Amino acid sequence: MRYIETKTILSKLRTADRWFGIAYNMNLYRGCQHGCIYCDTRSDCYGIGDIAQIAVKRNALELLPAELRARRKKRATIGTGSMNDPYMPVERELRLTRRALGMIADERFPVHVITKSSLAERDADILQEISATYAAVSFTVTCADDALSVRTEPGAPASSERFRAMAALAAKGIYTGVTMMPLLPLINDTRENVEAIVRRAKDAGASYILPMFGVTLRSGSREHFHAALERGFPGLKARYEACFGNRYECFGPNCRALDDTFRTALTGDSKEYRESSSSLMFAFILAIVLIYLILAAQFESFKDPLIIMLTVPLAIAGALVFMYFGGITMNIFSQIGIIMLIGLVAKNGILIVEFANLKQETGEDKMTAIKDAALQRLRPILMTSASTILGLIPLAFASGEGCNQRIAMGTAVVGGMLVSTLLTMYIVPAIYSYISTNRSNKLKQE
Repeated sequence: MRYIETKTILSKLRTADRWFGIAYNMNLYRGCQHGCIYCDTRSDCYGIGDIAQIAVKRNALELLPAELRARRKKRATIGTGSMNDPYMPVERELRLTRRALGMIADERFPVHVITKSSLAERDADILQEISATYAAVSFTVTCADDALSVRTEPGAPASSERFRAMAALAAKGIYTGVTMMPLLPLINDTRENVEAIVRRAKDAGASYILPMFGVTLRSGSREHFHAALERGFPGLKARYEACFGNRYECFGPNCRALDDTFRTALTGDSKEYRESSSSLMFAFILAIVLIYLILAAQFESFKDPLIIMLTVPLAIAGALVFMYFGGITMNIFSQIGIIMLIGLVAKNGILIVEFANLKQETGEDKMTAIKDAALQRLRPILMTSASTILGLIPLAFASGEGCNQRIAMGTAVVGGMLVSTLLTMYIVPAIYSYISTNRSNKLKQE
């Protein structure tokens, strides 16, 4: 074991992570003591070399607090376990992972721990604290049988130990599951093995399973894997070379059949989000329809309400732009903010259209009326919009418990109001001049 210095400890992923939902990687160590025969960290592209030689990042815990604070406005899930196992044997003595999780808990960042070790059970108290934001612990299990797991993952705790730790964490209310990857073709990619893992995961209280019915091999990891096959699984190296050659993704003949053993179902927060999103979409459509009908009755026209309602897509576009640059997802609270925008931005169009109609009724032609309306209604529109935006800015920059929900709602409303207010002064008069009824001509005819 040796110690090294690092320049940064939180690295942002370049692309969205579709497997584990993480945005930042945190690797406190280099190398891994579990010695899994399929480990991708051995690949030449990473330049790590012999992964059995553990390097401890001496200054990692000194860097972490400042890096967490710098990312407070863009809180997202931190993943541990991408290049090594955060709970390999050396962690029992050094406790870097435990201390890092404590710092993450203090800053209220969500976390996803991926491990093959039952040592994760030691940090149940901190994981419970992080669960107030979001914490998931995924135990990698590829073999239901302990004897086979020892052959493919010689330095890791047996599968039965991982299931025991999983049950202990789940009993304490911690969100746990199984990363069933990789399944090695011709070794453990059997239906019996997969079904046994699923049954044991269910008994241990797992909430999810993330499967991959194959293995990825690159230069460096491929040679080590083939050598391990020669030692532990005689005859398989030749079959791998014949079936997969130098391919990166190696999926066995059972891949499709194994995929059919699974069905996808949402649970927990994801299930609640989908259900609430359906209700919110209904509320959104209902709000638009009701406002349109009320305005149609008020203006005794179907054209004028349509002009006013054009401010809604402008507001939604503004909300989405601000949410994108603010790193805010489309969640329940941002959707509620967007629904609020329907009523808030419609009043700008009402002020302009109603005043233009009154001007036309006094004898002004349509173009002159809408120009006067835009100029004379500018001040009240700016004043009412500014008061709304200023009142919601504290919400967009909230801190403390539950701040992420308030920030999502505040950012959506503030962004929508700003963009809609600016564009309404141009878009509404332009559309009015094209499609609104020329009331002055009707008065002259009468």
